[in-house]
Amino acid sequence: MNGIIHNCSLPNDTDAHFRLSEDKIFLAIFNYIDHLFLKIRPQKVFFMAVDGKIEKCHEFFHFPVHFSLIESVLHEKKERKTQN
Repeated sequence: MNGIIHNCSLPNDTDAHFRLSEDKIFLAIFNYIDHLFLKIRPQKVFFMAVDGKIEKCHEFFHFPVHFSLIESVLHEKKERKTQN
């Protein structure tokens, strides 16, 4: 489920300011699950696993990546302002 939720809520990882409304996120999630049902065509049961909260060690591992993305966006904005 994490892969589905992440891809449906943040389809554009390159733009740190990209946002979707909750309605659009849920609609995208349900559309993707429908797509899975059509592909898999389960005979009796369809199991989906839902993970819990991210572990601190994993969170700290990815924090520098997110920080550098935000830093690069701010740097680009600053460059655009100086060019204008």
